[in-house]
Amino acid sequence: SIPQEIMEAAIVDGAGFWRRLLQIELPLLLPVVAVAVLFGVVYTATDLGVVYILTGGGPANTTHVLPTLAFQRGILGADLGQGAAIAVFLLPFLIVVAVAMLRIARRAEVGGAGGTGGAR
Repeated sequence: SIPQEIMEAAIVDGAGFWRRLLQIELPLLLPVVAVAVLFGVVYTATDLGVVYILTGGGPANTTHVLPTLAFQRGILGADLGQGAAIAVFLLPFLIVVAVAMLRIARRAEVGGAGGTGGAR
């Protein structure tokens, strides 16, 4: 939550709605938004249940995401090596996304919490 004192000070200083939104609220909410995006990407990239329950891979295997493909090839197809390889292929993507989002969140937290945030 954004401290009420900051919003009141911005109003007293004459900041309008858009200036408060773009220069106060969004920068202060960026760490929370970054973590929410990180969770969303990881959940979406690793979600097996929704696709498998709704479509089972769909007509002609057109609705597969990597987890459902790994499950189908590894468990249902009895080729554990190929299923494991598909699952491991997903790992670098998730690591890159996690590191990027956590860096954005940390930079926003340091810069938005009264720190210098580095030279710009």
